[in-house]
Amino acid sequence: MAAVLDLATRKIVGWSMRDHMRAKLSVAALMMAAQRQRPAAGLICHSDRGSQYAAEAYRKQLAAMKARPSMSRTACCYDNAPMESFFHTLKVELVHQRRWATRDEARRDLFAYIEGYYNRQRIHSAISRPNKPRGPRNDLPVSATPREDHLHPTRRRPPRLVSETGFEEHVEDRQQ
Repeated sequence: MAAVLDLATRKIVGWSMRDHMRAKLSVAALMMAAQRQRPAAGLICHSDRGSQYAAEAYRKQLAAMKARPSMSRTACCYDNAPMESFFHTLKVELVHQRRWATRDEARRDLFAYIEGYYNRQRIHSAISRPNKPRGPRNDLPVSATPREDHLHPTRRRPPRLVSETGFEEHVEDRQQ
């Protein structure tokens, strides 16, 4: 799985799930984020140092979006802490709670968790409130509902470090 996080709202604005970790996976998540958010030129797109983020296809997609790539420093896990925190939360609240018979079943539950719970209801410690949709840029499908039997919104644990991608707009672009 690859995900793209908007640092201002802590929403997962793009994500993709595949059976591999090649560039196609991260490009799909980035394209979903770009289509949903329509970022202005100059966007800073931060990622870890994985080969899928250094790949030509990923760099071309960033260039097409007029986004600036940013990568973590070598051996510095703190640069990508918001994504690492998301993946820890995802594992604690969903992945370690059950087993799936098929990838499609896992994808369905992942969709429900991200779009129905994490982006809309979960209180994010960094912003001390749940995310609320604001205008047409944040329209998400209303059919996404979490499965109550495997979500634990009150569980708080320190983040573990398992990174993917970060997504950030300039502060001045966010205020417009």
